[in-house]
Amino acid sequence: MSKDSRNHRGLITAGVYLLVIVGALSISTMRLRAQSGVDTPATGSASTATYKPYFSLSTNRTYGTADRTRVWINYVGIDHMDFRVYRVDDPVKFFKGLEDPHKMGEGEKYQIIASLKKEPSVLEKVREFKVSVFKSIKDYFRNQLHRFTRESLNQKLGREGDRQALNIADYARVPLLNPDQMVSSWRERLTPLDNVYDTRMVMLGKRDPGVYLIEAVNEDLRAYTIAIVTDLTMINKTTPSGEMLVYAADRKSGAPREGVKIEIIKAKKTVAQGVTDKSGMLRTHVEQPKRQAEQAPEDYDPEAETARERQDSYLVTARDHDHFAISDLAAYYFGGNQSGGEEEGEGESEGGRGLTGYIYTDRPVYRPAQRVFFRGILRTAGDRGYELPSGSVKTTIEDPNSGKVFEGDLKLTPRGTFSGAVDIAAGAPLGQYRITAKAGGASASDYFEVAEYKKPEYKVTVATAKKFVQVGEKVKFSIEARYFFGEPVKQADVQYYIYRSRYYPWWWADEDDSAADEASSEDEGGYGYGNDMVKDGQAVLNADGKLDVEFEVPQPDEKDSYDYTYRLEAQVTDQSRRMMEARASFVGTRGNIVANTNTDRYVYYQGDTAKIKVRTSDYEGRPLAAGVTLKFVQRRWDSTPRQDESGRTVYSYTMHERDLASADVTTNSQGEASYDYAVTEPGSINIKTIVKDGKKQYPSNEDYLWVADKKGEWSDWAYGDEQSIKLVADKKSYQAGETAHVLAMLPTDKAHLLVTTELTGVMTARIVDAASRAVMIDVPIEQRYEPNVYLSVAYIKDGEMYTHDRLLSVPARSKFLNIEVLADKKEYKPQETAHYTILARNADNSPASGAELSLGVVDEAIYSVKPDQTRDIRKAFYGRRYNQVQTSFTISYNFKGHSGEKPLNIAANKRAYQLADFKNEGQYAEATIRKDFKDTTFWQPDIVTGADGKATVEVKLPDNLTTWRATVRGVTADTRVGSAILKFVARKNLILRLETPRFMT
Repeated sequence: MSKDSRNHRGLITAGVYLLVIVGALSISTMRLRAQSGVDTPATGSASTATYKPYFSLSTNRTYGTADRTRVWINYVGIDHMDFRVYRVDDPVKFFKGLEDPHKMGEGEKYQIIASLKKEPSVLEKVREFKVSVFKSIKDYFRNQLHRFTRESLNQKLGREGDRQALNIADYARVPLLNPDQMVSSWRERLTPLDNVYDTRMVMLGKRDPGVYLIEAVNEDLRAYTIAIVTDLTMINKTTPSGEMLVYAADRKSGAPREGVKIEIIKAKKTVAQGVTDKSGMLRTHVEQPKRQAEQAPEDYDPEAETARERQDSYLVTARDHDHFAISDLAAYYFGGNQSGGEEEGEGESEGGRGLTGYIYTDRPVYRPAQRVFFRGILRTAGDRGYELPSGSVKTTIEDPNSGKVFEGDLKLTPRGTFSGAVDIAAGAPLGQYRITAKAGGASASDYFEVAEYKKPEYKVTVATAKKFVQVGEKVKFSIEARYFFGEPVKQADVQYYIYRSRYYPWWWADEDDSAADEASSEDEGGYGYGNDMVKDGQAVLNADGKLDVEFEVPQPDEKDSYDYTYRLEAQVTDQSRRMMEARASFVGTRGNIVANTNTDRYVYYQGDTAKIKVRTSDYEGRPLAAGVTLKFVQRRWDSTPRQDESGRTVYSYTMHERDLASADVTTNSQGEASYDYAVTEPGSINIKTIVKDGKKQYPSNEDYLWVADKKGEWSDWAYGDEQSIKLVADKKSYQAGETAHVLAMLPTDKAHLLVTTELTGVMTARIVDAASRAVMIDVPIEQRYEPNVYLSVAYIKDGEMYTHDRLLSVPARSKFLNIEVLADKKEYKPQETAHYTILARNADNSPASGAELSLGVVDEAIYSVKPDQTRDIRKAFYGRRYNQVQTSFTISYNFKGHSGEKPLNIAANKRAYQLADFKNEGQYAEATIRKDFKDTTFWQPDIVTGADGKATVEVKLPDNLTTWRATVRGVTADTRVGSAILKFVARKNLILRLETPRFMT
């Protein structure tokens, strides 16, 4: 082998060893960087090197003077930033002058995304690999000599490590603010981030109270953010009508701050201002700007209007010397549903500052070419209850395609009602039509349907002999089908199914449900919950149109302690093959007796005596004497922490029961007994009842009471949430003039509670100081709280807000009218005149004079086509109402700035010049021809009762042979409401004569 060959071979060997060493060094370097938290340069489209230099600054909260203030930075392609921190002299003026109160600068992230490089070529990849190999070798030896890992970790966690003083000459541009406002400056050395979405903290340390503007510069790139240091904070309560309550308090202790200057800003203009009182509160009103649709309807652009409203949010600022707080409230805080509390899906009321609307038609469905009669009742919700609107109502009716079929101004009556009629065209589109009434800036709406339909000729009913049947007994379901003119449907086929579902008695209903009403559905039995079919079958109706289905109530399982509802659904098909359905149900009970307990209050102190009343009755509510065992059981919840998928700590709770005592009581013939229980243990105590019914014993109703010790301490959390307030009222409902006693259990002690009563607005507000974790709050119940009000408790502690609302039920029983409809006969013939007497009485049974009533008389067959879905008038005005007050806290406030090429120069801004603001069917064939057939035979919307609470009406009947339904709905000027229904039959006797044909004689 020649010398040249040996040299060549040696060079190859040396090259191989060199490559191995370089590879080993590269792997070691990458491992070292991974352990030390240093970002390794990546290649490809995901690499941060594929972005142009960019950075942003952001903050997402305010800081107290005891906190270490910090900002977050995100950057790409930058190895250092020069920081300047300025103190803003006039924070209100500063924020008022910003176009966007959450952003400064002109660089946006989309500019960075648009600057992504294309996929590198093969040669570029090879070159990048070579560069990375040599850089790895160089960095490896540097890392052996320097404390690289610790410095990188300090940088990652935002520790003040790799910083150096900043010379004023380092800045090549004019400072953002005046130089004497600058409080600190430095240069921050940066290391690459793991990815483009990562952020890193920059610590500003503890600061004196004030608003600080942070400016960061890297050559031609600049970005800005805001850091607010303050011991002042606010709770804001806003309403749709523009009412606002501002509560200023100390950030740490929650104590109220007096003399705090409040200024509310919208679109750079002050819309309200004031100073907090001794309780730290300021109540003010924010005027709502007119919508573009009201100012210039012809130029109205809904999308532009929505965008403008979103941009022009409200800034609430508070200043107490150097302490400053700010809250940003979106426009929707001052708008929203003003329905007055009707259930969702049962009508609408929109944009209207406390408007309650009740709009209905004479019947639920119409054919094309028929007339629709409608009526509406409007009320505005004020602080003292319902108020009457005045003037006229702009009313429109739109078809399913948004085409207007009616538009006009209708005058309101002295009782706040309006009415009208509209003819549906013969070729009108089918579907839902919408009636909208606008009064001032408010509107209300409801719907009716237009359809092509054929009225059914008969109706099916299902009934049971008893509502409650004990297990093991036999019961009959009675199925009956009759034509609307009264005759039975004979020999019709029947298919029936019997289903079982769990029974929930009335005492298990939601205690907060203050809507006292009766079942308005005529479809008795309902659908229930659960569909476990236990029996089915087929049969035929007899000559009387009836069928009885016998059913034995099954015995429950030994471990099953529930009662069950059994529901029969029947499908009847007559000889013309038309099928109609009906259903009914009863409850299968384990026994015959129900036991209930009632304490004189819900909340006690340790050592008190709870006076417990025991009542026993049958399932119908009739009193019965019985023996009952009372068991007192203490319940506690143990919490177990665990980590969820996101790494957050969450808690699961396990309930434990401990028997405290038991007692046997026997009720008298009136089903009553009493027992005094000495309260010895604090916490949640359940009262269980065990009924002794002959040889059977079974559990019945449960009750509970809450116990705190004399020191006001509390050791039990009923729902396992130790970070929230728990409010427990001493009664289920109240009447005006009473005082509600509400126990507030708090997660901390020494709290200053902001206690308010709320509904459409903040009705009352006060501060209650709580020295311990339990405090009793007394709430005087006022008439204006009917049918319910919300007690809200909120407080601030250590920079956190705790809040909870509790509904207090105040049933409006005095606002219900008792209406009765009487007819002079039960049965009429076609073309006869029916005489009605309508009686309206108040809740105390006195005559309701001056009540305005509507009366509609409609063919009962219509309601088989579409049931009447008009809301119960009592629920519409006095059903549960929902809290429209929104509560917000000022601890969070985000601000972000992106680097851009055009910095702001606030120091050079000049004051702008102020300019003035320029501103027929035929159903039956008979020998006698009947021509006058109607679906609605009578409608009158403005019947008024006399001093005796009575009104009389005459109704001329058409030729229909059917059952007629008369519906009355009434209202008074002071919004007492009620309704009633009466049904009667119009029929004609049919006489058959048998004659012998002549050809047989």
